[in-house]
Amino acid sequence: NERYKKVSFWREAVFKRDNWTCVWCKKRGGILHPDHIKLFALYPKLRFDISNGQTLCKECHGWKTRLDNKIYRGKVPELNIIYAS
Repeated sequence: NERYKKVSFWREAVFKRDNWTCVWCKKRGGILHPDHIKLFALYPKLRFDISNGQTLCKECHGWKTRLDNKIYRGKVPELNIIYAS
């Protein structure tokens, strides 16, 4: 499946670039998540762009996902500037 190959390549490239380290808390190894910096749903052209990815540990990814959901729903409109550029 072509989509699976793209996802696998993107995921591995993000982890490798970030040296398997959470870019927020600097925890290395453990349960890591590849995260889209700009929302996956809003930026389809950036879905497989490695520069739109970052490695986050499970805890930091949970925090970022909650923040993304608030931004996506317009509950933190002042932070939408992050996604405008």
